[in-house]
Amino acid sequence: MWLGAAPASAQFDIHFFAVWCAHDDEIAAGDRAALDQAGLDFARRIVDGDLDGAFSQLTPEAAHAMGRDGFASALRSIVSLVSPFQDPVIRRTLLLTGAEKGGGAMPCGTFDPAEGKVTVRYGKAAKQGYAVIEGKSGHQRWTFVLWMIAGPDWRVAHFQAALTTIAGRSVTDLLNAARIERDKGHAFTATLLYDWAGILADRGPNLQIALQSDIRKEAAASPLQRPQELQGPWPRTWTLGGQAFTIGELGLYDLDGQLFLKLVQEVGPWTGDSDADQRNRRLIQAFATAFPDYAAVFAGLAVFARDETGARIYRTIDRHS
Repeated sequence: MWLGAAPASAQFDIHFFAVWCAHDDEIAAGDRAALDQAGLDFARRIVDGDLDGAFSQLTPEAAHAMGRDGFASALRSIVSLVSPFQDPVIRRTLLLTGAEKGGGAMPCGTFDPAEGKVTVRYGKAAKQGYAVIEGKSGHQRWTFVLWMIAGPDWRVAHFQAALTTIAGRSVTDLLNAARIERDKGHAFTATLLYDWAGILADRGPNLQIALQSDIRKEAAASPLQRPQELQGPWPRTWTLGGQAFTIGELGLYDLDGQLFLKLVQEVGPWTGDSDADQRNRRLIQAFATAFPDYAAVFAGLAVFARDETGARIYRTIDRHS
């Protein structure tokens, strides 16, 4: 989820001319306080659904690029995922100066030894910065990455809301679990965990941590072949035990603080809850038979039947005994 006027290229052109990056205590107290406060105000307005207040903090370029309707749509999506956003704190603050001649990207310190070096994008502006804000939502943690431009006050040029833990599991937890499953030869579970470790390491197009690239390289070097079920665009047709299932989504799922595997199957109209439940249980049985190793990592399966319109959904939970 992101908005703003910045291009979302995954690759950076690194420039080393007179652009300076300072972080945290290296920043003058007044600059840091103003940047932090503007970031916290924006994050709170987003999760509180304060459209007018948050929109007023955008740069003119970002406001024009999104438009009020587009911004409102993005805000609703963020609120549905993140609220309630509890105990927000500034995790890191970055200040970049000297980019009057143009934009680019540059390394800017290390947030956490486990995450490695940080690379940030910057635009054509004499003074700009980042506020990285972390908070809790249920059993998950989310991080807002705000890129801001200085003027009479700080304005938001771009923001990213990034999931950084799920069911209490961090990127390091998922990466370690992926390595264990890889060493056991469990290709499906290992590949899925590597994918999701990469998701939890993603901070958006403008701020990248080295760990994200390290995860991609390690997964690519795995001796295990990527399973066919984890290739190609969604929806995918899975043939399990001689039965065909149309899978629209696959991912990790937080249920009361426990980590479940989520499967969404696309099905035709069903006559009632028992019909939908039976269809889900057929998928559960077929999946558990095909990939029994998933049970070493997940508390169970959360399977959703979804009709062709996407408006009708039925959930079946299967917990391990």
